[in-house]
Amino acid sequence: SISVPNSYIDQLLINSGCGINVAPGDCQHLANVICQLASDSQKVKLMGEKARQLYKTRYTFKRSLDEYENLIFGILTDM
Repeated sequence: SISVPNSYIDQLLINSGCGINVAPGDCQHLANVICQLASDSQKVKLMGEKARQLYKTRYTFKRSLDEYENLIFGILTDM
């Protein structure tokens, strides 16, 4: 990912271990990361597995729908 340090995406990648973030404009670091991943298929596979698990636990349609439902009912209850 390319996003500013400490952004939501950066923290998500760090906490889940499913990817690597590079700050915008840091071309050398991006090139280094690409070279590293190109030579470490096991790491790429592991990050992919972690990304799939993250998706299944946090970003499926059902999960999103449940979150919106809780939010809406919470607002209605507070009225």
